[in-house]
Amino acid sequence: MKQSVLVLLIVIWATGSKAFSETAKANTVQVNPTDTGYSNQPLRLKSFTARILSVNRIELSWITAETWTNVTHFEIQRSLNSSVFETIGIVTQTDTRPIDQYYRYIDGSINISGYPVVYYRLKQVNRDGRISFSFIVPVKRDDEHSGHISVWPVPVKEEMTVAFNNADAGETTINIIDFAGRKVKTALYQAAPGRNMIQVEAINGLNAGVYIVQVWSGTTLLGSAKFLKAQ
Repeated sequence: MKQSVLVLLIVIWATGSKAFSETAKANTVQVNPTDTGYSNQPLRLKSFTARILSVNRIELSWITAETWTNVTHFEIQRSLNSSVFETIGIVTQTDTRPIDQYYRYIDGSINISGYPVVYYRLKQVNRDGRISFSFIVPVKRDDEHSGHISVWPVPVKEEMTVAFNNADAGETTINIIDFAGRKVKTALYQAAPGRNMIQVEAINGLNAGVYIVQVWSGTTLLGSAKFLKAQ
């Protein structure tokens, strides 16, 4: 009798365990790491753009669809190969209201003339540790903004024309430097937005040889070029 009761209890326990196991299996959902919201979540943006202001100034701007109170800041990340990114700056949240927000950042730490393409993305950091990444925005160098400086005639004898692109109107400095690194001539000019062509005189006083001409807009280097000074 006792043995029969024991067998019956074992059968009931086994049946219940199997039913619980099947129920648990039916309610189990496979969760990917990205579903948790703690890594690689897409950042919702209304826009994210980049434009070249000058050879070493790139403007990034973005509008968030909604900025909530738990967002602390955005990290601006840059890459030269679209795969390895480094953080180059941080922009803190400007408003805690759940409304569209506009942000702007100037990257002045790279010379676009040295790279055909530069890549940017945003990393949003929340107070609870969650992070989100934006899509990647490539910035392509072109002739208008590459910092390309044209000098003619070639070679230079008495005077030369320097052509360059400028983002804004203002005072422009042209420096001529010899190959020993010495500044041998400096001249100030008023430049207009867009393409400029400035005539630099009194070149005949320089010794024959190879020189470098630099064009500056304030503290921003617009570009440089080599030229040959003839006798």
